[in-house]
Amino acid sequence: MPVRRSNPQREDAIDEVHRCADAGAVLIKVLPNAQHFDPADEKYRPFYRALAQRRLLFLSHVGYEFSLIGKDQSLGDPDRLRPALEEGVTVIAAHACSYGLMFYEKFIPTFRDLCTRYPNFYADISALTQPHRLKMLLHLRHHPELQSRLLFGTDYPLSVFHVAAWGRVGFGKLWNMIRTKNRFDRQVEVCEGLNLGFRSLGDLLQTQRLVEMTSEGS
Repeated sequence: MPVRRSNPQREDAIDEVHRCADAGAVLIKVLPNAQHFDPADEKYRPFYRALAQRRLLFLSHVGYEFSLIGKDQSLGDPDRLRPALEEGVTVIAAHACSYGLMFYEKFIPTFRDLCTRYPNFYADISALTQPHRLKMLLHLRHHPELQSRLLFGTDYPLSVFHVAAWGRVGFGKLWNMIRTKNRFDRQVEVCEGLNLGFRSLGDLLQTQRLVEMTSEGS
């Protein structure tokens, strides 16, 4: 399942979309904060139309970026993803739109609005067990109406913590989380233990393919 990290600011960005699609890519990932890329800039609409034409998913980092240099943190606002959504791209907001600054989650209203307005909007649960993103995890566990838009993710190789489950699950479940060493499995254990529902990227791709086949046959 090839994934490509792309820079829409390249002069040949649209050609690169087609090259990646022809090579079998299914998803393009961007890190706006580090790439100095503003997803809301109108000049990128042709790039988004190319993504929609080739059925490439568009995964964008959301919130603060701590790992890479050259950051403009304002570019991590999920509200900036609307032009891509308006062009029909299936957009995945990383980290479930978490702001990433401990207990301050300013993007919760935006997350809800994007889910309401755009059926092509999704978010992944990567890094939600990290201490600085726990509030979004604990918020979403109480909102099953939003969980159909969540996709599995871990932000590997970063660690997966079980602190969110302390006092919220029984000891047996907590012990399973503690002794689970595989980070992917632990992410599943923690999130499912907290009743956070999610789908896989494979499920989304299969759904998208079925829709495409239905459209071709009509």
